[in-house]
Amino acid sequence: MKALSFLVVVLFLLSVSSLSPAMTVIKRDRNGDGKIDEIIYMKNKNFYKVLLDTNGDGVMDVCNLYRNGKLIKQLQDTNKDGKMDVAMYFDKKGEIEKEEIDTNHDEKFDLIDLYNSGKLIEQEKDTNHDDKMDEFIYFDKNGKVKKVERDLNVDGKVDYWAYYSSGEVSKVVLDKNHDGKPDMWVFYDKNGKKREVELDKNHDGKPDYWYHYKNGKLKEVDADSNNDGKVDIKWFYKDGKIVRVERDTNFDGKMDEIIDKGEFKVKK
Repeated sequence: MKALSFLVVVLFLLSVSSLSPAMTVIKRDRNGDGKIDEIIYMKNKNFYKVLLDTNGDGVMDVCNLYRNGKLIKQLQDTNKDGKMDVAMYFDKKGEIEKEEIDTNHDEKFDLIDLYNSGKLIEQEKDTNHDDKMDEFIYFDKNGKVKKVERDLNVDGKVDYWAYYSSGEVSKVVLDKNHDGKPDMWVFYDKNGKKREVELDKNHDGKPDYWYHYKNGKLKEVDADSNNDGKVDIKWFYKDGKIVRVERDTNFDGKMDEIIDKGEFKVKK
């Protein structure tokens, strides 16, 4: 009974192999140095796999894979250590749709580029090589950065968001205490200098401190000390030093106490 079963298996394998397309292997020495630097595998007259030695050292460092004669994937060994560290994937039109890179050559991909119609639209990074992506960069149709997200404390959640206009940063949002809610907003002028910073110090989801800058220098700080939604204290700065303080001591919406260059005044 066992012999019969074995015979059936052998006949089945023979029938499958007879139906499988014939493989043709072509070896080439493209630069005439006496060493094979291209090996082409073909099925039914279509490319199936192509191995290339791009630098003539006798080691194949590029592998192109095909489906129905069309390139679908390319593997590269960029540092010539015998291990592939770049993988590129192509769509039906032959345009790249994804690229994976092992930047530190530990046999793990830590940089991924995503494409749409051959244009880079997103980049993902594992900056600390812990096998988790912690930085995400998004690009506009012109290839300029439009948004960056980061997981600063590498807990698996994004806590940093940077927004760009014409490739220049315009706003940064942070979750400084990592509770899942933004608590700091930084705004920049067209020259890339700080224009305003908002802080949510009591973590109720709303800013209660406002830092105002001019040409990147701090000029004024406003605060809502009792969290009633109204500013009740202001600090004014010159050359990095406080020169004036105004307070609304009874929280009626009017500043009634002023300290100007060290002199105390009560506003009448």
